[in-house]
Amino acid sequence: MDSARHTVSTSMLGLPGAGRTPTISDRHALERHLPDLRRRARALLHRSSDAEDLTQDCMLRALTHLDGIDDLRAYLFQTLRNAYADRISILSREAGAVTLEDADSQLVDRRSPQLRLEIRDVARQVAKLPTEQRQVLLLVAAAGATYDEAATRLNIPVGTVMSRLSRARKTLRGQLAAGDRVA
Repeated sequence: MDSARHTVSTSMLGLPGAGRTPTISDRHALERHLPDLRRRARALLHRSSDAEDLTQDCMLRALTHLDGIDDLRAYLFQTLRNAYADRISILSREAGAVTLEDADSQLVDRRSPQLRLEIRDVARQVAKLPTEQRQVLLLVAAAGATYDEAATRLNIPVGTVMSRLSRARKTLRGQLAAGDRVA
């Protein structure tokens, strides 16, 4: 474990206001599970900064309930899952506010001029999509919402989400394959 992650983990375990002050044995018990929790969070969120935030949120939640836990590992993983579900719920509520610029800033490697041009072209093609298809595409592809979450957010059936997403992807593939680029 590198020093930055170790510093983060030990500092987060001693935060005031997290219920009671954790003992040394509490800290060791929690820190023993950090690598596995980080791996699971990374698998869920795919970005190390988001995974680290999720892991910290899990640890903070766990600190308030350390007494009386029989299986700490199972409890931590369930807490991580609940924190992830809460985060996805918040994302799906805010997904209507996701813009192409927001997605671009998160997905683009700004060092490659060719990649920037390709992303610009894709963003322009996405902007041409009908609103219904664009909403579903941005919710699922950019915000990472599941089909169920997108359906709930847009108040439409899951099948409609799948259909709109399929049509949006097919249209984008066709436009990009045909070289339909905006200058």
